[in-house]
Amino acid sequence: MSHALLHALSHTVLETLKALPLLYLVYLLMGWLEARSNAVERLANLPRGLGIVAGAVAGCLPQCGFAAAASSLYAGRILSGAALVAVFLATSDEAVPVLLAHPESMGLALGLILVKLVIAIAMGFLLRCTVFRKEHLIWNEPEDEDAEIEFQLEGACGCCDGPLWRSALVRTLKLAGFLAAVMFIITLAVELIGEERLSTLLLSGNVLQPLLCAVIGLIPSCAPSVVLAELMMNGSITFGSAVAGLCAGAGFGYLVLLRRAPAKKAGLVILCTFLCSLLCGTVIHLFQLFV
Repeated sequence: MSHALLHALSHTVLETLKALPLLYLVYLLMGWLEARSNAVERLANLPRGLGIVAGAVAGCLPQCGFAAAASSLYAGRILSGAALVAVFLATSDEAVPVLLAHPESMGLALGLILVKLVIAIAMGFLLRCTVFRKEHLIWNEPEDEDAEIEFQLEGACGCCDGPLWRSALVRTLKLAGFLAAVMFIITLAVELIGEERLSTLLLSGNVLQPLLCAVIGLIPSCAPSVVLAELMMNGSITFGSAVAGLCAGAGFGYLVLLRRAPAKKAGLVILCTFLCSLLCGTVIHLFQLFV
């Protein structure tokens, strides 16, 4: 037991220290891009088709602030349901920084972003022609004089205020702390439980693994994206299962949606996001298993 604890602790400290510089650089770059994009305001003025594409692209930014902002726009009938689902499907929250912090996983990170972008755009247009085809929007016109749509690109989780260097540092330290905790637990579990038993618990080689990951992705927090990214990197779950979980995960976007949108509309968006995530993730998962 003590040997397992020491090994897990040393591995965690070493990997976390190695990841810190790259994580900080990633957050500096993303913060600089976010401060100059005005993505939310521009998205509100786009036609519905272009809104789906723009929403999917903006959702690729590694944070959940845009998902939260897009939820506010949807609640105000400025953004379509199909475009909001596209944003949710493209959102990876903290998974991309976690992958980019490991040089050997950069190709995996780029592949994940590309696959999720394609899924978000394709599913967005499919839903626009089916589930949300009769949806009515109010383009840049509030329902009454007192109606205001409040949204922010950053600050959904309260860690992005202040100067760029400080907000990037805060985000880096928060993620590094959580990353260390997740890494320690996974490493210790592998040491104590064994790789074979852990794989069994995670339904390794089972067609139901994407379902398990998609359910985990629905948890409205940054935590699932970090967990799924770590599990994918160490081979505990397949790329397809990770796609299912990360497409379903919109972080704090779900909390804003449930708070501001009518229950039926919020439920429909979440259900569509979950089913699209599960479908696409399962297809990729099965392809990996049998091809």
